[in-house]
Amino acid sequence: MLQTIIDACEFKQEAIDYALSKQVEDLEDLVNHTQESARAFFDKTYITDGMAQLLRQGLQRLAGNNDQAAFELRQAMGGGKTHSMLALGYLAANPSVAGAAGARIVDGFTPQPAKVVVVSGRNIHHDHFLWGTIAEQLGKGDEFARFWSNGPRAPNQKDWEDLIGQDPVLILIDELPPYLDKAVTIPVGAGNLGDVTSAALSNLLAAAIKLPRLCIVLSTLVGQYRSSSDLTRIIGQITNEARRQAKPITPVELGSDEIYYILRKRLLAREPAPLVVESVAEAYGRVLSDAVKSKTVERAAEKIADEVAATYPFHPSLKTVVATFKDNEGFRQTRGLMTIAALMIRSVQRRKSNDVYLIGPQHLDLGDRAIRDTVNNIYDLDAAITVDIVDTGSSDAHAELIDADAGNDAASQTAKLLLMASLAESSDAVKGLQTSDILSFLVAPLREENDFVAAVDTLTSKCWYLHKRENGAWYFSKNENLTKKLRTSRAVRRLIRWNRTWRGDWRRSSRPAGGLHIPACYRCRR
Repeated sequence: MLQTIIDACEFKQEAIDYALSKQVEDLEDLVNHTQESARAFFDKTYITDGMAQLLRQGLQRLAGNNDQAAFELRQAMGGGKTHSMLALGYLAANPSVAGAAGARIVDGFTPQPAKVVVVSGRNIHHDHFLWGTIAEQLGKGDEFARFWSNGPRAPNQKDWEDLIGQDPVLILIDELPPYLDKAVTIPVGAGNLGDVTSAALSNLLAAAIKLPRLCIVLSTLVGQYRSSSDLTRIIGQITNEARRQAKPITPVELGSDEIYYILRKRLLAREPAPLVVESVAEAYGRVLSDAVKSKTVERAAEKIADEVAATYPFHPSLKTVVATFKDNEGFRQTRGLMTIAALMIRSVQRRKSNDVYLIGPQHLDLGDRAIRDTVNNIYDLDAAITVDIVDTGSSDAHAELIDADAGNDAASQTAKLLLMASLAESSDAVKGLQTSDILSFLVAPLREENDFVAAVDTLTSKCWYLHKRENGAWYFSKNENLTKKLRTSRAVRRLIRWNRTWRGDWRRSSRPAGGLHIPACYRCRR
């Protein structure tokens, strides 16, 4: 039996609320944690391939069974780096909960309890510096006091080896740029504190090779901070040293289906039976096959139905749309996608019609100011939203008027899908969607295919902020299409006056005495 998302799924409302908060994770969560909090962490965590690689090899290193001493987590902001560090930290301190992470993590070896040292660039002790912070967490601050008591001095490789010794130690280093940004302004000899910090980290990485049970995990410094020339130089030095010795790991592959597994793990309290998902996939297979036969979409679109089992309850198009703006400066990648998914769920839950079988970007309620602000924070297209998609003050946006005339929401869904595919900041970014892709992402069970075809045709001819790229892709821009504006503004004003005069009855038709049918509607523009 074909079931809608609302009927088939049970969502975690508290998880949705959390996804809509700042959802900032901090390595300090490891301080004074309990086994119960560690288990709770893994209850909400989907172990990606990148995370599994880090957990297995990191725990092997702490047990003395792996030659790889250092790991660099490479991904943009919000890409799962801190979450992956937290996962390894919880397991290193509590090997007994390793089973919660899955059998593949510890298959073939026994993890050993380790001392976990947390270094966050936002919480480094400014009098004792980075190396003092590490020494104090190891309970050996006095042994390193000479490296800060008379000003900052970098411990050499032997100093680090003597401090750490042969015991299993995990050192997690995150959010360094804010600390380094301040460090480069503090003079030390002929250089600055940033130079001393760079030397200390370089020596620590060299010592790690000699200490068989020391594991170091750093989050990438590249692309994480707007930098001065001095900060750029220091970040370059640390990055080059790390990449000589550290193994790169990408915690989350946003281009893969594992992002859907993460969303389900975090946001769904109960998934439907496989037969329910299968029926949805089959229904999409039928409507897409019909669209191919009618030449509405290209044959390649039929593969969407094959992807439903992996992406449910989300439409496979979500990954494609997010890929257009995932590299925006400030977009938080995994966390940002979690927020978008939560907003889509909330929008579907509030939707008047219970008719959604897969959740997609087209279901976002841009009439909700909070949702609209979140989208504008990715890339501000508020003028385009107001004029072309939803005008919360008067319902006079182009898509709203087209929907009112057609008696459905096909134009609004089309416009919202295109808007979300238009959020890339870079002028040379791949943005927008071609007509066949628009339709392949919108056709759905129990919806008329021709409604969306008509909506695309009308929107592309009427919307002031909608433009066409050389490759045929349609996208919304900050700039008006003046030709469309001049052509339609007069007609729209007339329509609005008619609409307000008749209070919603403007779709009525008049029949003159001669019997000629003259529709007073949006399409005729008279």
